Parts: sequence; structure tokens; C-alpha cells
Amino acid sequence: MELFRFFISIFFILSCTSSVDVQVYSVDRSIYVESSSDGTGIRITNINLQTSETIDLYAVKRAENGEFESNLSVSWELEGDIGQLLILSGGKSAKFEAQSTGSGKIFIRKNGVIIKSVDVAVSEFVNTVDSVNMTNITSQSFDITVVTKATLSASDSAKLYYCNHSKIPDCDPRQWYEIDMSKNGKNFEASSPSFKFPDDPKDEIKVLTSVTLNSGVSEQTSIVRLDGPAQIYRSIGINNTSALASRTSSGTNEALITDSVIVFDNPLAGNIGIGDAIVIDHSVTAGFEEIFFIRKRISANQFLLNDLNGAELETDYAEILNWEIYRAYSRVTDTNTLDENTGIPAEVRNFDTSQDAVNDNKAWHFAFYADGAWSGSGKNNISGWNLFGDNFLRFFVPFLSTHVGVSQRHSGKWDGTKAMISWVGSGNYQWPFMQRGAGKNAVRVEGFQFQIDDGGYANIYAFRVDDYNMADGAYAYFHHNIIRGVGVGGGGFSFVMGNADIKGYAFNNIAYDLGGTGFALEGTNSVASHNTSFRNDWNFLGYSGSGTASYLGNISHSSSTYEFRSSVSGVLSDYNISEDTTAPGANSYDNTTLGEIDFVDLTGGSEDLCITTSSLAYMLGPKMIEESDPFKIYYDAAGNLRRPSDTVFPLGACVRN
Repeated sequence: MELFRFFISIFFILSCTSSVDVQVYSVDRSIYVESSSDGTGIRITNINLQTSETIDLYAVKRAENGEFESNLSVSWELEGDIGQLLILSGGKSAKFEAQSTGSGKIFIRKNGVIIKSVDVAVSEFVNTVDSVNMTNITSQSFDITVVTKATLSASDSAKLYYCNHSKIPDCDPRQWYEIDMSKNGKNFEASSPSFKFPDDPKDEIKVLTSVTLNSGVSEQTSIVRLDGPAQIYRSIGINNTSALASRTSSGTNEALITDSVIVFDNPLAGNIGIGDAIVIDHSVTAGFEEIFFIRKRISANQFLLNDLNGAELETDYAEILNWEIYRAYSRVTDTNTLDENTGIPAEVRNFDTSQDAVNDNKAWHFAFYADGAWSGSGKNNISGWNLFGDNFLRFFVPFLSTHVGVSQRHSGKWDGTKAMISWVGSGNYQWPFMQRGAGKNAVRVEGFQFQIDDGGYANIYAFRVDDYNMADGAYAYFHHNIIRGVGVGGGGFSFVMGNADIKGYAFNNIAYDLGGTGFALEGTNSVASHNTSFRNDWNFLGYSGSGTASYLGNISHSSSTYEFRSSVSGVLSDYNISEDTTAPGANSYDNTTLGEIDFVDLTGGSEDLCITTSSLAYMLGPKMIEESDPFKIYYDAAGNLRRPSDTVFPLGACVRN
């Protein structure tokens, strides 16, 4: 290889007694300063560092065509008082540590001649965030570490903000919860609280870290997906066995699936959503080959899919010949036997085969759509299931934009177009939902409208819970429901047990015109919170066999017999409103009038039992949304979002703004 050398000697005769030293340079076009010793690094022609930062340098020889030849030994030299240059590996490399601000040069010499120079500029060090890491993610918690480039100073600080992105789509973490992060060397560290209902396994938690370094603020948003059991979503449309939408090979609205997301050419109807079954034909063989289930609505023509076991899909489908969409089930009672919708093509229909949620490590969510009212009588006892803890059974009405395009849930007032259950007694002790017996340890019922006619019989309830053969730690949640009585009326939520280690939570429900009890709970761990009970025989009943339940933030008025029937003074009982003097709690309101409560509408047949903003109940009451509370209320019965920072947190089930 030809070697070019240029020698420049410059002599300045300033006077007969003065001169400047001569520096001799030689530009060697075969030798480079690089970032790696093996030729895989990048060429370095200038360096910009902050004080305390370092950089490793290597002398690399290359052939004329640029191919790596060797990491050779040279002499290294630093010009300028800006740091320290440590010579390594017999001159094959050097480490420069920036120590003072300013500029200088790094030379390499061969045979005493400078063959390469690198300009160096050093600025004052400013600590910055290097990474944000999530670790120890469980079904209920996670740890977070913010790593910076240098040891933290006394003035540095960081906060963690977070919110449940699954339950509150597009939430702003700053409006929800915050934690001061601790300092450990170069790191900020924090652990989330142990999440509780309604924060579920597999929920997405939106996290914002706000870090203050050198008086500057750096923010980063991340999504943490909690661990836990597989989440199984299935839809129910009463007596609806027909396809909700379809496309044949000769039709329109083509679709494809990429990364578990199905995209349609055209929007689908607003009542298609979470839990619905999508069957596809992607081969020339006759019939449908696959069945998937909607896990999340992204938009009117985009949906996130899961397979039958609740996992994201492993295969993309670029060419789908035919597709059809169905409700997964056509009757609630069929969930006791896992008899799927008979309208689904037989070749893909037998998709649910086990009710052992505990050993399968699954949680089951049945989404009830407003295709028609479930009209029934008798007893529907939840049967066949093995449930406990995070392996629960949930019956709910979709209402979020990530569930469905058009809410299927009421808005705090009876609405005949929304999801409804109509039950008529044909004997004593009957109900559409009964939780009782071994294995029935974790059940949730939420967002329904129950119309109850006891038919002249006793103990007809919307949801009955009996702890017979249930395990310690079992629970029942009943929330955001409306229960109204017609005819003689019946009862709302009845939670009866002899075991204080089993808990019932009833919150944000409205019960009225029932010939029985609106809400009855028992047990020191049970809570009735922010319910409205009106014109029932007994509005609130507290059993005391296994300890008294707590009643918090409830409104009771116009009962026939009892507003708050004895033994409702659990440890949390407070801020209740009653027509008489039985409201439990030091901050409760007795002897209130309907004018003071100010319900929106008491007209028979069109009742709206949300309060107005002029109500006595429109106050900063107990929030039931802090991490220290037994559970958290994100929405009232009318669908109004509630936040920890709210300055008003009304009593009762809902407010009509």
C-alpha cells in the first residue's frame, strides 16, 4: 500500500532571540482511531464528552480497500488540561476520562511522528436518565427502577405516577396515583402497591416517571401489563344464535389479522365487541378452520383477538376468505354447562370444555349484551365451577369504548334498551344468580338491570350469596346494578354467611320498589358503599351472626319498615343518609327530607335516583378510591369517572351533572 507522508516545517523568525517549536505531522491513511479493537467499531474523528464520562479508543490498521488488518501499538498523547489519558494493552488502546471543561486534542504517534489527531471537547456534566426498567411483575404489583448515568445528588428526585389503562382508557397518570421514588446510588426505585379490585390480573397499568436532575425534568411514559391467570372473555346474547356480521368470498368487507389484531375494510355495528366469537375460513377447504374471541375494541373496524385459551395469536392471516361473528353463548344458564351458541359453525364450536378455573389458571368474564331481556323464574345456581382468588367468574355488561361501540349498560336510570334481567318468582327462594357451595368462591355481578316480581313468594333476590361449603377468603362483588321491584317486588343483594373470613362488596347499586330488602350484608370484612335504596320494605339490613358489615356513603329513604335495620355499624360505617335516625356513623345525616336529597326524578315509571348537584349528598364524602380502601370505585352508577384528586365525591350511587 502506498503511504503518503507530508512534512511541514514552519519557521517564524520573530526576532533574533525568539522562535516557536516545530511539530512534525504525518497523515497515515491506513491507521484510524476507532471504538473497537476488532474492526467492528466506528471511526472517531472528534469527541464530545461531559465531565466524569469516559471513552475507549483503539488504533486500527486497515487495508487500502478498508478491510481490517490489525489492532496495532502506537504512542498516545493528550494536549490540553481537560482530563486523563490512560494507555492500555501496550499502546493498542487508551481510555480518556473527561475531568475539566475545555478543548484539546488526542494524538497518536508512530516512530515519533504524529499520524492521527482527534479533537476533544469537554462540557460540564449533566446527569440524565439512562433507562426505565420494570421488574418483579406479578398479578398484583410491580417494581420500577430509573437508572441514571451518575450517582444521584441530594437535590435529585423522582415521582412515579400511575393509572389503570385497561379500566380507564387513555387515563392520565398524573390525575390518579403518585409515589415518591427512593434513591439508591445511580438509581431511583419504587414498588407499586398491592393492587386490588377493580385492578385485575393482565390489566395494563400506565406509568409515568417524572425525574428531576440538575434542576431539569425528564418524563417517560410506559405500559406495565400485570401478570396472572389467562383472561377468558365470552359474550352472551339472549336467544341470539344468528351471525352478527359476516363476509363470504363473494361479499364485501374483507379482513386480515396481523399481530393478533383483525382489521376490517369497513366499520362493524356498534353492538359488536368484547367476548364475541369470530370464525374464519382461510383455506380452500370447505368450512371454517379457526375461532377467535374479541379481547379489546380498538376502533369500529379494529379489534384485538385472543385464542380460545386467552392468549394472543401466534399466526397472521393475510388472506381470509370468509368470516362470521357470533355471540359466544345464547343463554346465561348455558355457562353452567359450557354449552356454546348453537349458531356457531359446528366445526369450531366445542371451544370451552373445563370449568376448573383454579387448576386451569384462568379467570372467566361473561359479557352480557342487550340483545334481549333474560326473562326467567326459578333458581339459577352457579354450578360446575371451581373458583378462588384471581381465578374468578364475572358476569358484566360492557360499557367502555374498549368493550363495545355502543354501551350496553344503563346510565344510572332504568333503560329498556339496555341489558336487562326480568325475574318472576314461582316459588320461595329463587334468583337469577346464586353463589353457594364448594368451589364457588369468587363471583362478580356488575352493570345489570334486574326487574324482580316475587309473584307472592318469599326471598326472591337478584343475587343471593350463601357461604355454605365456601372456603376462607371467598368473596362476592355486586356493583353498578339497578334492581327495581314490580308487582309485589322482591329483594336485591342478599349476602348471608357464618364465616367472617368471607366478604361481600356491594357498591354503586340502586334498588327501589322492592317488597323485600334492598341490600343485606353480614361479616366484618363486608362493605356496602355508595348505594341508593329507596321505597323498599327494608332498605338496608345488617346481619350480625358473623360480625357486622360496614355501611359507607349510602342513601336510604322512604322504606316501608326499616331504613338501616340494626347491626349495620361496622368499623367503616359513616357518611350515610337516612330518612329516620338510623344512619350509622359519626358524620351521617339523619331525618333528611326528599327535598334535601334531591333525586333527579321521582315520577312513577321514569325514576332517576341519581342526585343533582344541589343535593345534600353532593359533597366530599368517603372516596373509596385510595389504595388503602377495601376496593376502589372508578365510576359511579351513571358512568361518571371519579378520581382521587376530585374535590367532590358524592354519597349514593350516582350524580346527574
